[in-house]
Amino acid sequence: MALAPYQFGMQHTDFRRLCALHRRNRPGNAAAERILEILNTEDQLKDAPNAKKLNSFTDSIVFDKVAFRYEENPVLKEVSFKVEKGQMVALVGPSGGGKTTLTYLLNRFYDIDKGKLTIDGIPIDQITKESLYQKIGMVTQESILFNDSVYNNLKLGNPTATVKEIEAAAKAANADEFITQLAEGYQTRIGDSGNKLSGGQKQRLTIARQTDPFNRNIVVGVMFWIVMQAFINIGVVLGLFPVLGVPLPLISAGGSSLIATMLAIGVVLAAERDRMSHLGRRRS
Repeated sequence: MALAPYQFGMQHTDFRRLCALHRRNRPGNAAAERILEILNTEDQLKDAPNAKKLNSFTDSIVFDKVAFRYEENPVLKEVSFKVEKGQMVALVGPSGGGKTTLTYLLNRFYDIDKGKLTIDGIPIDQITKESLYQKIGMVTQESILFNDSVYNNLKLGNPTATVKEIEAAAKAANADEFITQLAEGYQTRIGDSGNKLSGGQKQRLTIARQTDPFNRNIVVGVMFWIVMQAFINIGVVLGLFPVLGVPLPLISAGGSSLIATMLAIGVVLAAERDRMSHLGRRRS
């Protein structure tokens, strides 16, 4: 039986809608496949058979003639320095000098090629990765925040933290003042990637997640000078000083004014990458 013109038109419209829906779903399916691929990727850095748990950080971190390369490109050559508990250290130098790489090695995102890297005398590859990550806090160049409340974003630093601990962490990072002025305080939603906040405010939240109330013994910051400008002078950095009795901030920075607040300075040269044999202490 032949279809009436209007019936054919309705079927044609439905078919076009189905094709449009399929086109819209294809990017989503591709993204989901990529996400699952990443989640299912096997970790290449395994714990050693007799790896020890890092219960606390009590003494020092030592880079002893550390060498590292990305594939065939040498990045670090025989870098040696010691950072003691309680020091605030700045690694300065030109782009490509290896500053960020040093922080990656301390987090054991990569294994070193030569030399030794120890925490409290324990080689880093002999420490369980879970316990290492529980003691190290990382503040990256780009703030990692989610479209949720300030409170929930801070709680990512420690899912079992109490309200008082979260507020104490915010105060330690000089973030409590601006948080309490938001429309709903700690319950204010901050938008995708924190886009409702300024650059300095976002950085303060990421620093707050790594402060003493969250039991971070080592705080590592990777920051460009342009990011530091958003800090409203050096107030955020000074906010870390009250907790220096426990954490050890190691900051990789590209600026100079900020460096005046540091307790020790290490210079990384891009040309040779093997000159940082010691940390120069700042004169009081």
